[in-house]
Amino acid sequence: DENFKEVLIKVRDLIKEQYDIDDWGTCYYAEAKPAQVEILKEVFGFNHMEFMSHHISHAAGSLYQSPFDEALIISSDSGGWETDTLSVATFCIFHAKKNGEINKIASIPLDACGGYTLLAVPISDIKKQDVFTDYLRYAGKLMGLSGYGNIRPGWFDAMKDYFYLPVRMESLKQLGERIGLDLSDINTITGQDAYDLAATGQYVFEQVTINAILPFVKRYQLPIISTGGGGLNVLLNERLRTEIGYPVFVPCNPNDCGLAFGFMALRNPPDKQISIQYNNFPILDINQLQDYIEKYGARQTDFKDLARLLCKGKIIGVMRGNSEVGPRALGNRSILCLATDPEVKERLNNGIKNREYWRPFGPVIKAQDVERYFEFSGESPFMSYAPKVRSQYKEKLSSVVHADETTRLQTVTFTQHAFFYGLLTAMSIEGHLPVILNTSFNI
Repeated sequence: DENFKEVLIKVRDLIKEQYDIDDWGTCYYAEAKPAQVEILKEVFGFNHMEFMSHHISHAAGSLYQSPFDEALIISSDSGGWETDTLSVATFCIFHAKKNGEINKIASIPLDACGGYTLLAVPISDIKKQDVFTDYLRYAGKLMGLSGYGNIRPGWFDAMKDYFYLPVRMESLKQLGERIGLDLSDINTITGQDAYDLAATGQYVFEQVTINAILPFVKRYQLPIISTGGGGLNVLLNERLRTEIGYPVFVPCNPNDCGLAFGFMALRNPPDKQISIQYNNFPILDINQLQDYIEKYGARQTDFKDLARLLCKGKIIGVMRGNSEVGPRALGNRSILCLATDPEVKERLNNGIKNREYWRPFGPVIKAQDVERYFEFSGESPFMSYAPKVRSQYKEKLSSVVHADETTRLQTVTFTQHAFFYGLLTAMSIEGHLPVILNTSFNI
């Protein structure tokens, strides 16, 4: 709150510099306090302020990125204002059509995302800075850790009840009392108990979500869109893809970074499917490129050269074009490595990214090759699913195979990402598997 105005001024000036926009009309917003709304008006000079409901904005932003004309949309999040008077919902289901009809058909008192993320707090294996400021970062870490644990059926009933309770440390403490663990504070458990808590939490998170939506899936018999923070859980998405029986779509930005596009889509519905995954900010210091070339002695390269560097075990950082929309690095702000290098995972986690040893990495592959190497058909352009690697390639692709034998997969076509497509082609020509480890270049 203290820096709110200062940050907005920087955003305003950046937009002016990059896009030459300084005449503002309507501001669509969500989750802004009255004082913040007034600061927004002051800094930008908006003529009109309009509050937008959280979950329907998730739904709209996801619908118009999907290939579906009609769909059942699940918006699962750790919270979202439905009105500007602080009415909060956590799990909503919509019946939506691209003619502008987006109707909420259910709001379920299931805080699956909030409860899931809170499970990370007592686990000391998960690095933390400021626990509750960085709270939302822990869901992805918990998902990675779950691959090392065992699912304990004796915890199911207590865990299910926990997900239907308001998310707070008291409910976590009560869960701990029922399953025999001390979950009352930060970093109270470690080792196998911690791994099993993550694994069981992941499984029950999936089950309560699937059980909540199944009656609506059976009634409407439509394709599924998964959005909100829950849309980032690739293990849940994989079960939806393989078990529900209807096509599933997850956008590149299912979490709250997708709300702004949702506002726009609600008020100005597109007349066709929209692709936005590479529509974020350009390289902000691109005008200094020539200076960097001279300072570092840089040279131009090509796919053949890059492929040979990768095959020698080099780690390559890529910054090209506009940055990605959403939390995944999809080739424009990526670190690339040889996926068949068994030591590169440790090098990345310990030497470059400085993160927990058990954090997984994902592969990128041409969509046309995916079925040969992975138990997957179709496309996964946003790293939204976690299929298994085919048994004959598990050892060769060990750097991108997680402890549970899954991998967070990205597929590309030439149209989607010509750079990745060209580099993967060059890898094949060099005699290597056409699979590259891709992780975020974000520090």
